Amino acid sequence: MSILNSDIIAEILKRVDGSTLATTACSSSAFKSIAFQEWLWENLCSSLWPSTQKSEIKQLISSLGGFRKFYGYCFPLLSVCCKHPVIDCNEDYHENFNGEGVDLDAVPVSSSDLVSLLDIHFNNKTIYSKVISADDLGHFHCKSCSIFPLFPFLTDHLCNCDGNIPSISINDMEREKDVDSRKTFLLDMMRLSWIVINKRTKRAVNLSSWRPLQARKSYWGCDNDFTVRFGSILPGDRNTLSLELIASNIVVSCRVRGDQTMNLQINEISMQLEDVVGNQVNESEGHLAIERAMKWERRSKEQEHIIQACRQVLEIQSEYNNVKEEKVQPIQRRTTPLPLLIPFVALAISYYCRFM
Repeated sequence: MSILNSDIIAEILKRVDGSTLATTACSSSAFKSIAFQEWLWENLCSSLWPSTQKSEIKQLISSLGGFRKFYGYCFPLLSVCCKHPVIDCNEDYHENFNGEGVDLDAVPVSSSDLVSLLDIHFNNKTIYSKVISADDLGHFHCKSCSIFPLFPFLTDHLCNCDGNIPSISINDMEREKDVDSRKTFLLDMMRLSWIVINKRTKRAVNLSSWRPLQARKSYWGCDNDFTVRFGSILPGDRNTLSLELIASNIVVSCRVRGDQTMNLQINEISMQLEDVVGNQVNESEGHLAIERAMKWERRSKEQEHIIQACRQVLEIQSEYNNVKEEKVQPIQRRTTPLPLLIPFVALAISYYCRFM
């Protein structure tokens, strides 16, 4: 180590991922002093989450304990209901990950305490980056864009409120003409992160799966309109069956445009917290779910296992909705003749009034 220049080592470490950087820090005290330099972790976070480069967010992350600690909060995904090895973030990224000495139940979380960092990448390029907070709600209320008051548990964010519609050139999709191939292309190329930071308790959690859970053609659109779904599973209330698990449901509505040059246009991004059958949770339940998620110690870098668990929850919600529709359809079949009788009844009444 004595014959190696520390600047050269730092330049090399700037090109590695967080896991490699943390492992390098554990190899020796000399490497630790280099690998724990704050600018390396800031560089790593800015590549994953460009929204962290905003000045107010940098100050907020500093109050959390720095970019290394922030990375430890947000890169490993929540591991709630899948059985696989989990990491101990205390060893890799920061100390006191489990919040020792901090009683989050003592003071309830309010929406004004929370800030959301939303970043979307496509084919390793940033397509959209936004900081959303309850204080900014007034800026989003316009005819073409709205955020519901249950921030951040029911957020509907239309991206074109300022006239700038996020889009990116996707010439590689020109070869993908059919709908199924385009859905696969979106699953392979799109990445999304939705980080929620608690300004008061100095904690953060990523509510997204990073990789898509599902991509499908929009029901109401043409073959060029798609919805891409992300999300994660949050710990819920074990005393209530339907709330034992809480799912964050993040949906991106997008459109493929262009004839010669293809572009992917992001039209709408929505996020809400739901129970296992797909019902939206109320504000108090959402706050509790966020608190539990931020305190949750089981987090994993094994994205595939997390995604499979999230897809299982989606299947449960889909099966529940199918059963619900099957119960409603017989009722609809019994009631559909009634509207058809209305014109004949009106005609009979008119005939009766005219000739009687």
